[in-house]
Amino acid sequence: MSLQMITGSIINSRAACLHDSDGETCNRLQINGIDNKIYLIATKTIPSTFAEKLYHWVSWGDSRYTELTYLDSATKKTITILVNKNSLLKRLHRAGTSKELINKALEPSVCKNGEELSNFISENFLQALKQKSIANQFATRNNPLSSKERTEIFQYWVKNKDDLINRAKTNSGSIRIRPSESGLSRTLLVTHEDGVTKAFVIFNRMKTQNDKSIGSGGFKTKINLCFELTEGKWATHTSFSDEKKFLEEVDVLKQYRNIPNILQLLATDEYKSHKTDETKYSMITELCTEGEAFEEIFNSNFNSKFPPGKLKHACKELAIALQEVHKTRRIHRDIKPENIFITKVGDEYKLVLADFGISYEIGTSAGEKLTGTPPYFHPKIAYFICNHIDQIPNDNQIHQPIDVWALGVVFYIMKYEDTPNWFNEDDRNQVFKKLAEYHTDPTKEVFPKPSDTTSFEYLIWNMLQADPAKQWTLEQVIAFLETSP
Repeated sequence: MSLQMITGSIINSRAACLHDSDGETCNRLQINGIDNKIYLIATKTIPSTFAEKLYHWVSWGDSRYTELTYLDSATKKTITILVNKNSLLKRLHRAGTSKELINKALEPSVCKNGEELSNFISENFLQALKQKSIANQFATRNNPLSSKERTEIFQYWVKNKDDLINRAKTNSGSIRIRPSESGLSRTLLVTHEDGVTKAFVIFNRMKTQNDKSIGSGGFKTKINLCFELTEGKWATHTSFSDEKKFLEEVDVLKQYRNIPNILQLLATDEYKSHKTDETKYSMITELCTEGEAFEEIFNSNFNSKFPPGKLKHACKELAIALQEVHKTRRIHRDIKPENIFITKVGDEYKLVLADFGISYEIGTSAGEKLTGTPPYFHPKIAYFICNHIDQIPNDNQIHQPIDVWALGVVFYIMKYEDTPNWFNEDDRNQVFKKLAEYHTDPTKEVFPKPSDTTSFEYLIWNMLQADPAKQWTLEQVIAFLETSP
């Protein structure tokens, strides 16, 4: 339920009860705040008899009760309940609204009835709750900004928002406001795309303000933290020097917007470097709170986040995400723990597929190249390399198995917290040679076939079949993970 759904009118009768999703009666109205906290508004019994009314009047009781009607998100039913107006406003004040708004809402001339009170709450308190939530989020993650700097950034954005949005609209959808223009300690990025405005604080002043890079990618990319002022979320800002690689990555991520377990693109930007006047490019993506799966696996933190039952579920979600990619005839080609991130959603951890930098669409010239991370190569691709075949033959049967094999290697590493034997080779040519043996010798297996056909090991064994005709498809992988105990 959101505050925006509330309507109502003042009445004078006995209070109704709110029923929760389990059918149990409770005596409090729950209002979900923007920051996911629950604000509890106590409901009262309205005095109905003369004696009750007299006692209420003598005891200076507050008789300002409002009937609130809202749509319950769980049951999809319209719920009506009576709340004490004064209690409602006091609790919203504790949530972060100003005394001025509280006093204004209490004036009879402002809120004559429940409907006007509801509108007042929606227009004023909802925004106050959101701003407080964003401010709270902005103060997390070891934010290098002082309280004063954060306040200055918020005030600048609120004061200049309309002007900055107009500038973004007339500047190809984005505008950067550097400290030299704003007087702030960090650069602001404002974007306007598909009718949606977003504002970000970029933490990329590593020399002058000790901002820290959180990683780097291929093709000379740099990754920094940023904060989305409009939604109160931390995100990542990746800068590119290579326009071609930037556009390729962005075009791919745009295809998978709103697809679960695939890294989400939030915004893009083209700008001039203030040092060299060189044109640079950036994309902003969601922040996966727990970092790379690779680090978690080998820091022995992985099993605590993904015990056996939850690991199967997380792997199923990841396989479904990859299946969505394959539906668009695209092959990731670089699936490995470094390109799989972990994020926390509520109390659950999820695996997120990222880095489509060398992905390709089946049937294009990019798909003919033999590229990727050698230890995750399919044995047939390793065989091509060992035999100096410099491009993938026109064979539609090999493309999807490339990703399934690499995903099987990832599952192996997650399960055993170790790598298959060919990872022990220092020379990449020896890695290719060992992998190619699984293609040339049909009897050679990564590990013996497990006797338990419902085990996670049995799944991995089927994914690591070098013969594409014997290797499980993603559909089989997903079906197994859905039905296995």
